[in-house]
Amino acid sequence: MPRMAKPRVRAPETFQKQTLWPEYLALSKELDAHLQELTERVIREAIDEDVSEAAEAAAPKALPEPSGG
Repeated sequence: MPRMAKPRVRAPETFQKQTLWPEYLALSKELDAHLQELTERVIREAIDEDVSEAAEAAAPKALPEPSGG
């Protein structure tokens, strides 16, 4: 299996906290929104037009009590 490289940044802590981290958070939020939209589109096109949460069904009915026979 190929090794995954983790990016490392050598920069002043103030740059990391004031520039790099907020930029990362903004890009992460944008990516999440894009992937959510893509997921809903795939489900809508492949399975069903309705991508809302399924309604919960009522509790299942119990089996009748056995008769004494």
